[in-house]
Amino acid sequence: MELRQWQYFVAVAEELNFTRAAERCHVAQPSLSKQIQLLEERLGVTLLLRDRRGVELTPAGHVFLRDARRVLSQVEWAVTNVRREEQARRGRLVIGMVDYANLPFVPLVLRRAQTRYPDLALERTEMPTAQQRRALQERAIDLGLCGLRPGTPPLPGFAYEPLLAMRWLLAIPSEHPLSRRTDVSLAEVAGEAFIMFSRHVSAPAYDLIVQVCRDAGFTPRVAEETTQQQLGLRMVAAGLGVMPVMSYGEAPPDGVVFREVFGDALDFTVHAMWRRDDDSAHLAAFLGVLREVMADGAWRVPPPESPSSTPSQREAAPGEDLIGRGETLLTLEGLLNRPEVRLLTLTGPAGVGKTSVARAAADRLQRQGGHRVVFVDLSSLRDPALVLPQVASALGVRDLPDRTLLDGVGQTLHPHATLLVLDNFEQVLPAAADLVALLDASPDLRLLVTSREALGVEAERPFPIEPLVLPALGGTLSVGSALEAPATQLFVRQARRVKPGFALTEDNVAAVTRLCRRLDGLPLALELTAARAALLSPAAMLGRLDRHQPLPGRGPAGLNERHRTLHAAVSWSYELLEHDRRVLFRRLGVFSGGFTAQSAQAVAAQDADVMDGLAALIERNLVGVVEGPGDEPRFTMLETLREHALERLEERGEWDLTRERFVAHFEELVRDAEHELVGEQQHVWLERLDLEMGNLRQAFSWLGDVDRALTMAGRLYAFWHTRGHTTEARALLSGLLARGGSAGPRARALNAAGNLARLQGAYDQAEVWHQEALTLRRALGEPREVGVSLNNLGVVAQMRGDLTRAASFFEEALTLFRPLGEERFASAVLNNLGEVARHQGDLARAAEYYQEALAWQREHGHLRSSVLTLFNIGQTRLGLTDVAGAEVAFRESLTQAVALRDEGRMGRALEGLGQVLARRGEAERAAEFFGAGAALWERAGMALPAHDQEGLTLALMQAREVLGEDRYRERWTEGYRRGEEVVSAPQAPG
Repeated sequence: MELRQWQYFVAVAEELNFTRAAERCHVAQPSLSKQIQLLEERLGVTLLLRDRRGVELTPAGHVFLRDARRVLSQVEWAVTNVRREEQARRGRLVIGMVDYANLPFVPLVLRRAQTRYPDLALERTEMPTAQQRRALQERAIDLGLCGLRPGTPPLPGFAYEPLLAMRWLLAIPSEHPLSRRTDVSLAEVAGEAFIMFSRHVSAPAYDLIVQVCRDAGFTPRVAEETTQQQLGLRMVAAGLGVMPVMSYGEAPPDGVVFREVFGDALDFTVHAMWRRDDDSAHLAAFLGVLREVMADGAWRVPPPESPSSTPSQREAAPGEDLIGRGETLLTLEGLLNRPEVRLLTLTGPAGVGKTSVARAAADRLQRQGGHRVVFVDLSSLRDPALVLPQVASALGVRDLPDRTLLDGVGQTLHPHATLLVLDNFEQVLPAAADLVALLDASPDLRLLVTSREALGVEAERPFPIEPLVLPALGGTLSVGSALEAPATQLFVRQARRVKPGFALTEDNVAAVTRLCRRLDGLPLALELTAARAALLSPAAMLGRLDRHQPLPGRGPAGLNERHRTLHAAVSWSYELLEHDRRVLFRRLGVFSGGFTAQSAQAVAAQDADVMDGLAALIERNLVGVVEGPGDEPRFTMLETLREHALERLEERGEWDLTRERFVAHFEELVRDAEHELVGEQQHVWLERLDLEMGNLRQAFSWLGDVDRALTMAGRLYAFWHTRGHTTEARALLSGLLARGGSAGPRARALNAAGNLARLQGAYDQAEVWHQEALTLRRALGEPREVGVSLNNLGVVAQMRGDLTRAASFFEEALTLFRPLGEERFASAVLNNLGEVARHQGDLARAAEYYQEALAWQREHGHLRSSVLTLFNIGQTRLGLTDVAGAEVAFRESLTQAVALRDEGRMGRALEGLGQVLARRGEAERAAEFFGAGAALWERAGMALPAHDQEGLTLALMQAREVLGEDRYRERWTEGYRRGEEVVSAPQAPG
């Protein structure tokens, strides 16, 4: 029974008039009357009496009205309160801590807790661990944050939770042999090193560090310095030194390397400690915030760059300061905290460092707490219409038939304070109107955009990013004055990366100064040029750069002076490459959004070994490398460098050949993916296709052969469906189908387009496309494909509520699949027939269909199918009052959904388990599971199908009646907040 029928009935019962009820429900009167009639048929009673005088309720109608109002009020509450955060009870929380526990995560915890629970009074006091224990026993404090050594016995009656281990950094001169290693042990440096820490720590921290040092066999030294950089310089001046830290907050100073040193003697960990009998709401609330902050890691600063790693060309290393951008970042931090600044655009020429500044500014805002940050790379897009889908994909929002993508994004963002960083917007400027609409739909949203030009909308606050300040030229040049300029500092730092002994001297200061000025202080140009320091002196670099610098008015048309400067630097770097490396560089320009070594081999190298070439390009800052899924690295190229590579590719007459290799490679990848997406490695291939979206878009834009494009698009249906790219995919398929195509490729694409239309609720269009596909496939004499089209038409009929017609399509499809041995397709049809039987009330027959389908799905590891079949089995067993059997099915469905990272199906399984708990009388845990399921449904941008709503609603009512309103809301909200956590480690309902 559908909830909309209940809503229609209540409207008629309250209005006692079909016309007014239809207007109230925004539905045609004949449709409303039909739904009321269906409701009465399903219930087997008459609810309304109709005559010329109007409408009158029967006795059964009065009873049902009372029940319907109660059920609908439950549903309305669940919808309107889905984002309501639990407010801690009014209270006072006293926290004892040593001061090292106040860094780096405690400030964020305190800010977030105070924001979320403004009525909770937080008090802090410094005390050593032993004193914290006494204070807890005496109830002078509620929570302790203390340092514990390994093997410390727990006190009876106390709960402990480890939070963060102390790290010990070894400061090493960059020329020392240990500087090249990352696995330095305490034993290796015990005779040579000493431990130093700042005297500006509290007494509790001082005492604990001294004790740890002495237990490890070290006599600690105390210094006046306070920062890691200052301490590092002091320690290197005195010899090797070790310092205790909670995170890596700063980059090492020049000439110094930080390495983590390992040894059990130094181990101790910050713990949270509280009394086990303290069940107060305010302690539980604070611990919830503490766990949330520790889990999301927003407070963390990653370790210093290892000697073997390569700096990213897109941004500075995470722990590394952006040279010359301190004042800029402070200004941006202030702007991003002003409520009236909601769209901030960083403008400037290519290579000026807009992306690096945007990332650093976003990182600062995130560290303040209260904001989540989402980075969206638009470099692979050229179509403005794809900006909103790209944002939705980054947020995990799926297309739904009953809402726009804009509404879905707005619902996901509200009420979270969110900063969206949109990088490389200059290619999609017409999409600026979408950003304005997004801001209107999401009051708590801020946008930080990078673009070579301003967006030109009223809400925008442009902020130009200038090149780095240059060293002065003229008079007597000194090393000291030159090093005051950020441009010089960046050049020297980058040169040291390839030539550790490089230094600015009286001999080369003039050449370096002229180089920095010639390169206009553009960070990318400086980095590319400094990458040659291992081979060329600054004077030699200057001479070679002069030969590639276009004269005023020369060079690529339309470039201003700074663009010409950058073009010259890139051109010079390109010309210095060996022949094979130049070929590889220009061919790699066809990739959009990154590439794997396998793709580079197939498209750009073919006969040669690509890894040596990639390593050479990485060394020269022409290619970047990031961590990909599994152990496979993924390579990137800045858009500025990609543009230059494509220019060189066309110049050399290699455009057509390389483009065809690129398209052919991704056709092969999609062909392989179609097969793998129905196997045991489907989750691996889904992740791989996620990363290749930019390249897939590029391939479609270059595919002139409509049959090849239709075939490739048809093969991607499972990916598009699973990942929620329905709007973009349907638009692409509509355009391709408008171009015609041969019968076979066209039928394949029609199948995909029809399914996507059905997912968006466009049932008329879906039926048109599926009927055309069926006609083409019958003419081609392809019985398996005919069966696929029949099954698709059956699903459309089922969605429309025409179960008889749906069963007819499914049964005909099954008669085709069985003789062909196509058990995969037959299992899908069996599941669909089970759905028809279940909704017709024949649960025993439904169970038979599901079990037969599941047998094949399990045998072949087809998780995308079995995860849904198992849920259906669980619902059927609930209907048969087999609660234990339902639990087994729902839990297995949940396990498979987690493996697929399918949040919608996770939510479905959790709500199924909630129904099991409600049946068993475990109302508190049932409410938590319902809340967690709702959170995951919302994040996936989906909702439980209408035909499964009734059982869920009744279970919600049952749990609510047992717990009472306040307790039910409390547990439901807790489950909603912990959604991910409940999924990762759900307890067995029994």
